[in-house]
Amino acid sequence: MVLHSLSASVGIAGFSGPGRFQSADVYMPITPMFHVHAWGVPYIATMLGAKQVYPGRYEPAMLLKLLTTEKVTFSHCVPTILHMLLNSPAAKDVDLSGWKVIIGGSALPRGLAKTAMDRGVEIYTGYGMSETCPILTLANLKPICSTGTRSEDST
Repeated sequence: MVLHSLSASVGIAGFSGPGRFQSADVYMPITPMFHVHAWGVPYIATMLGAKQVYPGRYEPAMLLKLLTTEKVTFSHCVPTILHMLLNSPAAKDVDLSGWKVIIGGSALPRGLAKTAMDRGVEIYTGYGMSETCPILTLANLKPICSTGTRSEDST
């Protein structure tokens, strides 16, 4: 876990770019701690000295309230939970712009990615396995234009 946290911190926080985790961020994990220690990110948050908010139960209204009241700026979760949050009736009144989210656990559907980005969420994906402790790779998504193409594909 120590080596994983050190190496993952370089990928998540070590370089400038979209979705980077910084010491000024407010971190709220939405991946259960039993799932490979929430991908090691709580350890990175501690190394950075970032404020941490632990929600307990993953109920959409409560999570969205914490996002607002605690001014959460960085989280991670699986696509199912992101879908649940974005489609919650409570989500219509919550400004999600600037919220940085790593998605893992399963593939991020294109429609869900577009919905999140349309709401202002800085979303990116990761891949790993329990055996790799777990993060292997992270991928930033390019903005999707209204035509459905990636921004570099349009002119």
